[in-house]
Amino acid sequence: MKKILAVLLIVCCISLSVFAGDFKFLFKDLDQHTELLYGFLPTLIQAGASYEGLELMPLNLTQIQLSVAGGYTQRAVFQHPDTGKPLSDLIQIYDVVQIRWDLEFLQGLGESPVEGKDLVTVYGGLQGRWEKALDSLLLNGGGIPKPSDIKRDRGTSGKIDVSSIDKWFSEEMEASSTRENSPIYPDFSANGKVTNILYAGARLNLMDDRWTTNDGILVEARLMWSPGYFGMWANGVWGKTLFDKKADNGRNIFSVVVLDRVRFSFLDGSGIPVFVQSSFSLGRNVRGFNSNSYNSNFSAVNSLEVRLAGPEFLFNGIFPRLNIFFDAGYGFGNYFNTGHSSVEAVKASNFLASIGAQLEMDFWDMIDLGIQIAYIFNKPNLRKPATNIQIGATFFLDF
Repeated sequence: MKKILAVLLIVCCISLSVFAGDFKFLFKDLDQHTELLYGFLPTLIQAGASYEGLELMPLNLTQIQLSVAGGYTQRAVFQHPDTGKPLSDLIQIYDVVQIRWDLEFLQGLGESPVEGKDLVTVYGGLQGRWEKALDSLLLNGGGIPKPSDIKRDRGTSGKIDVSSIDKWFSEEMEASSTRENSPIYPDFSANGKVTNILYAGARLNLMDDRWTTNDGILVEARLMWSPGYFGMWANGVWGKTLFDKKADNGRNIFSVVVLDRVRFSFLDGSGIPVFVQSSFSLGRNVRGFNSNSYNSNFSAVNSLEVRLAGPEFLFNGIFPRLNIFFDAGYGFGNYFNTGHSSVEAVKASNFLASIGAQLEMDFWDMIDLGIQIAYIFNKPNLRKPATNIQIGATFFLDF
């Protein structure tokens, strides 16, 4: 693993020095650990470079992108490790140390009505990860808050479990699974696991995105495959600027934008790792709920949002923004990693909805650092079920 990463870094550095003028900095991802400064401290960054020196088609952009990442984050899982049935108690919190690499080729096709953009971009690549699951920082009193803060009363069901991973598998669940052979969690190996995913997709870009204003349509679809599972998703975003006031120097004073996003997804297989489950889970895509909760093969989510942005005080692209949202989604099919091999299918049917607001500082539409308050309907947030009001840190917009 270390050799692979070292080779990728060396190739990237050599290429940058030889063709520096054709490269652009690439920022891909940012993540946090919930128990370190309450989630406001970035603990994972993914960045790299995009080579744009090729011109396979006149007037259309050709890109080769390479990015790498490393970091330390936290996760929670919400399915029984043997049966895959959804859990309402003894939810396991654990930490993950990870290294990522992503090699991608993108080719523009046609000219978009939006100046400077290709009408369609087709792409494909290889996404890889090495991950190792570790006991939570909270286990030995580490992290902020302390264990006493996170072990909340769950009525008659007990408390969130911050015990060791091995204990959760072998004792608390009274199951035959261990971290090495769980049919529901194939990536809990004590020595870590490497996963590589092939993917391909296409993006139709009719969106005039000027940071504080959005007008048009953006549609994207992606297919992905890895041994043991496959998935697909499609996003559609519509935006309309209702009000836009600029200063004499061109900086935004105040703008009002309405957006609507629709997302459809499908994921199935016998060995879906947790990090893949995260982006496909219904709980991840309806704000106020948890990643890896309400997992199901199929999901459909609609997000309606009004954005109040500005002013840009000192620099273009840096400004405060208030996002008021209403999300609703439905998930059905089987819970992840059930219905295969020796695991009986566990049927899923969940409707989630939330309303709320995000108050954040936007940095060039790359990072949106702030706080989110959501009121959730119908179903509970499984980590904090005692209240319908959910508060947390934000890093990114949701499309």
